[in-house]
Amino acid sequence: MRIVFMGLFMILTYCSLQAQNPYGFQKEHDAYLVKDLDKTADFYKNVLGLEEIVDSGFPKETHRWFLLGDGSQIHLIIADEVLPQPKGTHRCFNTTDLDGLMAHLKKHKVHFESWTGEEDVPTLRGDGVKQIYLQDPAGYWIEVNTNTR
Repeated sequence: MRIVFMGLFMILTYCSLQAQNPYGFQKEHDAYLVKDLDKTADFYKNVLGLEEIVDSGFPKETHRWFLLGDGSQIHLIIADEVLPQPKGTHRCFNTTDLDGLMAHLKKHKVHFESWTGEEDVPTLRGDGVKQIYLQDPAGYWIEVNTNTR
């Protein structure tokens, strides 16, 4: 009886998880419009240390691609106009070495702040996760936190 119950529980759990994402969505990429493609690409490559990848379908003069650790990508597209973004609209990365990242950002003179705007310090959330916020050269906000679930 216990085996039957466990089997039924596993089937119901699987079905519940499938119903929450019935199409199997996974992130592929985020696209961002930027005025200065080279400067923004340099930030993602040389400041954040992301791997630049080549996409033969797009010329490097107008598009640049960067790979994240989960296989998703950031796609930078040159544009004449970029609208300012509020801090609440941001992408979020997590890291196991936030202290190392903060030291690296200071070395490269990249401003970062807490959620409330206090310079060079992380926010400590109620669940113990530390987080910082910074902007790329195009003005897009990035949160980096220690939440590794």
